Amino acid sequence: MPDWSYHTIFKPILSKLPSNVSREFIHSSINKISTLPFGPNLIEFLGHLNTDSSLENEIHHLKLKNQIGLASKIDPYLSGTNAFMNLGFGVIEIGPISINDTYTSKSPLIDLKHNQIIGTEENKVLTVDQTVHKLSKIHKRFLFLLE
Repeated sequence: MPDWSYHTIFKPILSKLPSNVSREFIHSSINKISTLPFGPNLIEFLGHLNTDSSLENEIHHLKLKNQIGLASKIDPYLSGTNAFMNLGFGVIEIGPISINDTYTSKSPLIDLKHNQIIGTEENKVLTVDQTVHKLSKIHKRFLFLLE
């Protein structure tokens, strides 16, 4: 999402919503854009995120376009993974994943205005089946899963 549109249009609205709701809105929106025929090119154009070939690296016979990774905390429900693959990341971490659907994780709830932790929020964790289903919808030609 271009910086100008986020700060002028979306941030004032999304900052009034719970963080997980606003995050999922942004991720779902950019993911929808990435599935359009011109979407990946539009995302790369707006972000200017093509990495230089000098950043390529090989780790355990896996060729990476760069060593910049996206932590799973940023996209825990895999709602923006298809778009994030077009944003210049060389690695995208996936997890946590639960064997059953009753697992939730807790994360701090932060009041950014006062720079303090005001509690915790529970986050549902995807199951193995949900994770496989979401990953099967990715539009990129190459996806590497490490065990």
